[in-house]
Amino acid sequence: MRYGISSVTMDIIAKECKVSKRTLYEAFTDKASLVKEVLDWHRQSMKNKLAEISNNSTNTLETLLKSIAVVRESMNNISEVFFTEVSTKYSPAREECDRIESQIIEGLAVYFAKGQSEGIFLSHYDSMYLARVFIYSTLNFRLAYEKVGNISNTLDYLDVMRECFIRGIVTQKGLEIYNEFYNNDNKNY
Repeated sequence: MRYGISSVTMDIIAKECKVSKRTLYEAFTDKASLVKEVLDWHRQSMKNKLAEISNNSTNTLETLLKSIAVVRESMNNISEVFFTEVSTKYSPAREECDRIESQIIEGLAVYFAKGQSEGIFLSHYDSMYLARVFIYSTLNFRLAYEKVGNISNTLDYLDVMRECFIRGIVTQKGLEIYNEFYNNDNKNY
């Protein structure tokens, strides 16, 4: 994710991992299988971090806001080249990203339904619809990057979209939680 898929070589990866190229090829038959494994590892790592946030949050909106910050920080560490390649050149990675995105949408739909039952999110919206709109307007870095063209502007763009989206789907109770969250010790989120 630091160098981009095309420009990173198995030699660079072996050197970074402090293993021989032969050892690397014993674990991964080609770069495509390595990319898939890295994406799987990244997905699982994020899943673990987000589960920890969920376990330590008092409501679904707090979980959402803290989770967004973790995902945003993760995106800060990814090369612009990676997004360009996933968008245009490297179809196996794009397919894997699309698969992960579908899983995230399904999980978010359950999450939004829970927030609706808590009285935090407006109940007249279908939770699957909310999940799809949320992903495509506030978390889809690949699509946003295609529109904006660089990482820092993409992250700023997504911050604005996120704020507009959340403020548009919360109830009065949700808005109070949202404002309290940002007015307290959560300036980093």
